[in-house]
Amino acid sequence: MKSDRAACVNRRTLVGWGRKGISLMTDDGKPGQPSNEPFDVDGQIYLPILDLPDGAVLAVKADAPGPAQAYVVRRPAKTTKAHPVVDRDPMNRITFYTDGSCLGNPGPGGWAYLKQDRHGTSEDSGGEPDTTNNRMELTAAIEALKSLPAQPRQVVIYSDSQLLIKTMTEGWKRKANLDLWKDLDRLAALHQVSWRWVRGHDGHPENERADQLAQAAAGSQMVRHGRRRER
Repeated sequence: MKSDRAACVNRRTLVGWGRKGISLMTDDGKPGQPSNEPFDVDGQIYLPILDLPDGAVLAVKADAPGPAQAYVVRRPAKTTKAHPVVDRDPMNRITFYTDGSCLGNPGPGGWAYLKQDRHGTSEDSGGEPDTTNNRMELTAAIEALKSLPAQPRQVVIYSDSQLLIKTMTEGWKRKANLDLWKDLDRLAALHQVSWRWVRGHDGHPENERADQLAQAAAGSQMVRHGRRRER
């Protein structure tokens, strides 16, 4: 059945639709039963009215004004996103302590993480010459996840950034740094990640070490590039 073809439907008449949805009426005056989940066909959004045989749907174009022409279209098959098969062996769980730092904010910045796994503790850090503290906090988590093996793992990430933790666990609105949030979402989806907040500068050894590394990385950027000029 060809997509986007106008349809004549026996014993049902499209009488109109508005904000509350589509109204259907059978010839004997009884209301029909519309579907209610919009779908996309080749870039055109359709509002479904009635399921037809062989996977076809009677629908109207969502941007059509007032009472609209009905079309017979095929609803795209729903695809189920495959979830990663996570290695649940506790011995293979990986824990990170991440931190970001910025001298001037904006200014030279650094990121760092401590990684704890069955092999012991390792660490890494880096920086950028002109950045912000929030970008470095996000980058620390991104770089930590980049260091993981291909096999999906159980991961715990500790951070003293409430922005990072609350956004990933409570859905705080993302107002900036959307490029980094996109990368973080993509990498976190490959594993089973638990996000945990730790109070900064509170004597937590791993968090303090991550802070030292991030500050040192920011300092290296300032030595190498100088402090960011005021704008």
